[in-house]
Amino acid sequence: MKNQQTTKHDPLQIFIKANGYSNAYDILSDIKDREMMKTIAQPAMVFAAFASELFLKCIASIEVASVPHGHDLKKLFDSLSAERRQRITVLWDRSVSLRADFLQHIEQQTGIPIPRDIDSALNNGREAFKLLRYSYEKREKDVEFSLSDLPIVLLMAVLEIKPEWKAASLRYQRVTSSLGHPKKLGE
Repeated sequence: MKNQQTTKHDPLQIFIKANGYSNAYDILSDIKDREMMKTIAQPAMVFAAFASELFLKCIASIEVASVPHGHDLKKLFDSLSAERRQRITVLWDRSVSLRADFLQHIEQQTGIPIPRDIDSALNNGREAFKLLRYSYEKREKDVEFSLSDLPIVLLMAVLEIKPEWKAASLRYQRVTSSLGHPKKLGE
C-alpha cells in the first residue's frame, strides 16, 4: 500500500459490518414504490458506497493484515494486489454484462452515460460516501454514482478468498437462493 496510513483489524469483523450495510442497501433497493424510492435513493447509495468501502478494506486486511484509512473507493481498490484487482474487474464486467439492458434503459431515461468499466465507475464514485452524506451542500456538479453492483461484486470477491464466511452472509444466501446472480458472477 502506497503512502497510506493503515491499521490492523480483524477482517471477519470488517466483513460482518460490510455485509450489514450491503444488506441494508439490498433492502432499500427492493422497495417498489416510486415516490418512496425518490426519497431513499441517496441513503441507499450511501449504504452501497460504505459497504463497498468496508469490503475493500476487508480484502486489504486479508491480503496484508492491515486496513487503509479513508473513504476514497478508487484509492482503496488501487491498494489491493494486481491479482485481486484483476479478479474484481472480471466479476464487475460480468455483473455489468448481466445488467446491460437495465443500464441502457437508465441511460435513455436520464440522458446520462453510465460507465461500464470499473476504473471509470470508481473514478466517478470515488468519494460517494462522503459527498452523498453531505448532498445538501452546494457543489459545482452532482455526485455520480454508478457503483450499485460493487457491493455484491466485492462480496463475491471476499467469499472467493474466504468461502468459510458464506454462512455469515445473509445477502449471499438470499441472492443465491432467489436470483442465482452471484453464481453467474462467479462462473
